[in-house]
Amino acid sequence: MALTVSLMGPSPWGFRIYGGRDFKKAITVSKVNGGSKAEQAALQPGDIILEINGQNTADMLNVEAQNKIKNSKTQLQLVVERPVPEQTNGGPGSEDLTSPFKTKEAFLYTSAPMVSRGQESSICQTALTGLRLGGLQE
Repeated sequence: MALTVSLMGPSPWGFRIYGGRDFKKAITVSKVNGGSKAEQAALQPGDIILEINGQNTADMLNVEAQNKIKNSKTQLQLVVERPVPEQTNGGPGSEDLTSPFKTKEAFLYTSAPMVSRGQESSICQTALTGLRLGGLQE
């Protein structure tokens, strides 16, 4: 999906790029600074820059793209391609269930015996100690 992002000056714009013909990669936004004009204009890391002020970036060197951006003092217009994030349906693939910590943590909460208020079992005490240490000790 191609989008036009217009930033009103003065510069600095508040974002970084990588890629270019010399890197054999599309010119892409690598970072957007918080509170910057780029963030206010909804530029996002991962946006692929197709045009800078109407000029196609397909054959631009990285330094050429940087210079075109830096030399835009009062207005910067970018046409970007925003990769569409993968959609999940909330099934097993929608969260990381393979992490050992998450698996152990889920096991603790689902299999620890119920104890009455004010009592602690050795299983619960071990779980609390392991969580305070940042994980379980095998």
